[in-house]
Amino acid sequence: MLLTFLPSIQKWSCEWFVLFQFYFTIWRRSSKSNQYPRASKTESYCKRYVLPSSSPKELLTHAEKQSVPTLKYEEQATKRRWNYQNWVARLRPVLEMFKQTSTVFNQEVIVIYKDPSCVGNKALFILVNAKVDNYFRNLLTRTTGFGDKALLLLQKQCASNNMIDKNHFHFVFTNLRMLSSETATHFLRRFIIGRNQAELAGNSYDDIQLVDFLLSAMSSVTNQAYMTNLSVFQMKRDDNQAV
Repeated sequence: MLLTFLPSIQKWSCEWFVLFQFYFTIWRRSSKSNQYPRASKTESYCKRYVLPSSSPKELLTHAEKQSVPTLKYEEQATKRRWNYQNWVARLRPVLEMFKQTSTVFNQEVIVIYKDPSCVGNKALFILVNAKVDNYFRNLLTRTTGFGDKALLLLQKQCASNNMIDKNHFHFVFTNLRMLSSETATHFLRRFIIGRNQAELAGNSYDDIQLVDFLLSAMSSVTNQAYMTNLSVFQMKRDDNQAV
């Protein structure tokens, strides 16, 4: 009877192995790319404009064209951080179009204006104030007219990288475990989300660490096909071969 079912078991195991390699390759590629736009990339295809001294209308117009969402307050810290990062990712291409606002972000760092009363800072505040909900708008009354300080306040409220948050998301990510009833596709999706949250909190991991975390997280499975393929990956890892 075992010989009768052996071909189908081998076929199923092979299909799972191909699927696992496909999703694992996508994950590896995504880990090497940054999901947030950088100034250097924008500069290569976007002409820099100069804001008129009278009105920030151009900033608001391009923000609408780029579909910059309204930043809304969330009780849950994880959602609040995620919303802020997505909001910044939409906002930055608009700011990088104009000379007076293009230097506000240096990667993830907010740069303070040397002249707080300049046109760019005032226009930036009007844009930021227009793209937040009432909760944040009330907070921003402390920084009226200063866009750089408004961004710093929002960052502090939504995505402050203190050691408690950093260690918390690192612990959650490195302690992920695949459930016995879970498919490889579903677990890899959870793994990628956990990695993203840990990195947004200030942690960083190289490819070797990520592979080790993944193998460790899947080591508790009892599915025979999964166990077989994990053994192959583990042998390659022990021999310092590319996985």
